[in-house]
Amino acid sequence: MTGFNTTQIPSYSPTVDITSLLRSWCSPGRIDKITMAHVRLDMIAVDSLVQPRLDRIKELESEIAHLRAEVDVISPTLDKYHSLHAPIRRLPPEMLLSIFGHLEPGPIPLKDDAPWLLTRVCSSWRDLVTHTPTLWSTIKMDCPYNYWNLSHYHHQHQHHTSSDLSRMSSLLTSSLRYSQNAPLDITLVSRLHNPSIDCVTTPLSQHSNR
Repeated sequence: MTGFNTTQIPSYSPTVDITSLLRSWCSPGRIDKITMAHVRLDMIAVDSLVQPRLDRIKELESEIAHLRAEVDVISPTLDKYHSLHAPIRRLPPEMLLSIFGHLEPGPIPLKDDAPWLLTRVCSSWRDLVTHTPTLWSTIKMDCPYNYWNLSHYHHQHQHHTSSDLSRMSSLLTSSLRYSQNAPLDITLVSRLHNPSIDCVTTPLSQHSNR
């Protein structure tokens, strides 16, 4: 990129020394009419140099905005090509599993932690993770409050509904299936007695031998 060269600006020869007028602190009313006429002509001349360049700047800004919009549309595709060559794709499955094994499993019914999060990265990871029982052998569960029977908890825990139990039961069933015959390490947290969590504890009791 070349530096700015002032010699490229069109030459301009003012008829009035505007700098001297400003330094004299003269008001327009105290300047003679002929001088003021020349000032107005000089201002028009300078404006004729500035305005086309401002218009050009607007055109360039519009073009830049258009180009950026095109890049925003195209870039995701380019990112996919870069992702194809990402170093992590060259790791053998056994090394990936070694890394995955250091991840702390999140509590059910959340799916934003390992191992569930890993299944949403790509089909290869999903296949690898769901066929590795040890990644599913540590099960943590945070059971909902029975808030519908205890009005005191209703407003504090209204996000815990019967749908949570249904979702929890479904995720637990999947986790137990993926864990196959691996020894289980289970943590179950239930702050209040709630018979409805039997849908969770019953499947666990069926695997008590593990």
